[in-house]
Order: sequence, then structure tokens, then C-alpha cells
Amino acid sequence: MRDDVVAGMMRRGWLISFLIFGLSAMLRADIVDDLMRIHIEALGGNEAVSEMRALRAIGQSDFGGQRMRFVMWAARPNRIRIESIDATRTQTQAWDGDTNPWRQTRGPTGRSAPERMTAAEAKQFSADANFDDVLIDAREHGGSLDYAGEGEVEGKPTQKILVTRNFFDQTVVHLDVATYLIVQQERVKDEGTARETHVVTRFFDYRAVAGVLLPHRLVVTSGGREWITTTLEKVDANPLIPPDFFSMPQ
Repeated sequence: MRDDVVAGMMRRGWLISFLIFGLSAMLRADIVDDLMRIHIEALGGNEAVSEMRALRAIGQSDFGGQRMRFVMWAARPNRIRIESIDATRTQTQAWDGDTNPWRQTRGPTGRSAPERMTAAEAKQFSADANFDDVLIDAREHGGSLDYAGEGEVEGKPTQKILVTRNFFDQTVVHLDVATYLIVQQERVKDEGTARETHVVTRFFDYRAVAGVLLPHRLVVTSGGREWITTTLEKVDANPLIPPDFFSMPQ
């Protein structure tokens, strides 16, 4: 066979492969767009989601045989304040979305001086401070969403979406095909050392808060073992929050 004929066939083969790859990518993007649209509608719709600008939640976390009560305030886009309460003290951890996160302890003898978190602590605390769920937040802040196929969680079929933020931070999200709510997300967390931890979060007990469905129980497993269960007892939408509430006291 002549060389020019072979070269032409090869060029056509590469062109066909390129077209197939491009069409597949477009189809996957269309699937993600459809899933996102249905997911937001399932939560309560664009208007209700957008109108929820802040929330206050009261609940408890169980871990390692211990129980810790907490009050959490969160506000768009990534401001958060958590007051964890036990029998003898209250620890405040907060981030204003701009400066480094901080903490302060109040005990029987008074308040400690507020202090900035270490770099490793700040990285982990701020990574979990986004107000919206991971699917909505990723698109709003320049992340990418890719269709990851069909899955299954406890025998129920799901649709999977791969969320990539900051190029290397990846989370696989499972949407229940019956409700299109997030029922599970899987994330590999960098612990700041040579090892990484596989963290799975399950979402249960969705309830409407100001027209938006929010999970009221979360179960986190790490390394295959149940790590922490968080239960929300009361959630208030759009509470009045002072402007400097998330900032470190001077």
C-alpha cells in the first residue's frame, strides 16, 4: 500500500478518535448540567437556595465514646463559627473567610487569649467552611464537575459526579436517583504528611429549612472506621449576625 494512502488513513483514524472523544466529553458535560439542575430543584430551587445567606445550628457530635454539644453559625460564602461545649469549657473556632482561622477557650477561670490556628489546622478548618454543598460551591468558585458514572450506596442506585477543586482536591459525590439529594461523598484528605486519609461522609434525615432541604444527620468514616456522627437538633435560617462576629477579637 502506498505511503500517502497509509498516511491518509492514519489521519482519518485520528480525526475519528478526536471527534468521538470530543462528543463523549460534551455528552458527559450535558449529563452533569442536567444532574445539577435536578439537584438544585430537589433542594428547593434556585431562589430558595440563593435566599438562604446564613444559618445557625444547634446539635451534638459523638466520637470515640464522647459527646460534644455545639452551636454553629455559617454565612456565605465561607464564614463559619463553631462553639463546642463540654462540662467545663467552651471552645470557639472561627474563620471570617479572609484572614487565618482562630480559636479561643472559655473555662471556669475565664477566657484565654484568642490565637491563630497552625497552618495545618487552618487548612483543614477552612476547607470545610463552604456554606453551600460541594456541588454548588465548586462551580461558584471555579472548580470542575465531571460525570463519573453510576454507583450504589447501601443497595440504592446513585449517579456519581467527580468534583475537582484547586486541581488536586477531588471528591466523588453520590446523588440518590430517587431524590437527587447527596447521600454520600468520598474524599481523599491530605493530612500534611506522606500519607492520605480516605474520608466517607453519609448524609441522612433531610428536612426543610426556609424552603431548602438540609441533612440533619451526618456520619463520617475514616480509614474504614466510623469516626464521628453529627446530629442537628435545630437549624434557623438567616439569623441576625454582627458584622465582626467571625473575626478574631482584638
